[in-house]
Order: sequence, then structure tokens, then C-alpha cells
Amino acid sequence: MPCALRRMFATIMVFCEYTNIRALWDKHFESMAEDYCHVHGSSSSVEQFVLRDIAAILSSMGKDIRNYGLPTMHQSDDMNRDYYRELTEEKKFVVSDEDIKLADSLNAEQMEAFNEFLIML
Repeated sequence: MPCALRRMFATIMVFCEYTNIRALWDKHFESMAEDYCHVHGSSSSVEQFVLRDIAAILSSMGKDIRNYGLPTMHQSDDMNRDYYRELTEEKKFVVSDEDIKLADSLNAEQMEAFNEFLIML
């Protein structure tokens, strides 16, 4: 779920004319960071992992995270190693056939959003 929240946050940043992205970040950061907190506790690196995920999503949409007033990302080899390990683990997540069939119950507007998210993956 936190991974999906990060994707949704990036989508809001790009496609919704939200006026205070930083307030939205502050309000929902803990939910977006929940998976990293389980692994890293409440370390300062958790914020960096979340920022890196969002930056990657924004980059795939042709946007730069530095243009949105979020906290600054720092470069670190240790973080890069852990980041890619976390990313690899998330990509191993298996979606059941039952979950996939739920897409058939979406209305037209929901299906449009669903398809947009699939394009980002």
C-alpha cells in the first residue's frame, strides 16, 4: 500500500493543480513511508527512500522532484544499495487472479485512472 500511495502522490503532483504539495507531504509522509519504517525504523534514511521512489516516478513522467518544494534528496552509496534491494523486493509482489478480476468491476472513470497507473509501471 505505501508504494501505491507514493505513486498516487506523484500523480497528484503532476496532474492535479494542488497548491501546497509540501503540506500534503507532511500530512501523508508516515503512510507513504510505512514499508521503509518496518525495515529501517525511524531513521533519517526513510525520508530519502520515499523521496527517491517519488523522484523515480516523477522522472518517468518527465518531471523533476526538485520543482515541487519537497525535502532535499541526498546522495549515498549505502542508500542506493538499500534502495534497489527494497525496489526489487516490491517488484516480487504477486497479484492474485482474484485481484486482477476486480478491474472488471471498475466504472469508466476508475478504469481510465487504472490504465494510467498501469502505463507508469
